[in-house]
Amino acid sequence: MKRNEKLTAPRMLEAVYKRPGKPPRVKMIVGTREAIESLVGGPFDWTPLSLEDDGRENVAIYNTEAWRSGAPDNMYGIRGAFLVLGRDGEELCDVIDPRGVCRMLGGRKAEAYGQPGGA
Repeated sequence: MKRNEKLTAPRMLEAVYKRPGKPPRVKMIVGTREAIESLVGGPFDWTPLSLEDDGRENVAIYNTEAWRSGAPDNMYGIRGAFLVLGRDGEELCDVIDPRGVCRMLGGRKAEAYGQPGGA
């Protein structure tokens, strides 16, 4: 999904979801702007976390207005819940190495997997 574009046909994306004070979880999410806004609590932007040799990267997707609502600190200076997804050019895609991302965010590899669509 491009930053300013709405998808016409929703697709499922594998993401890592991190809420404040909770371990990260790998989950399948609907790849629409509305679904992402629902998970992070409002309008979002992203910042790069890691870059692969092939040009793809993992990005943290966070609520740009979480500080206004008093959301608690999470990590990396992000307030409130955030997602980690992959990005290939301007397109969002499945997170690259979800277990590695969970470990990076302080979770355990196998226990980090959640149910599709669950929070």
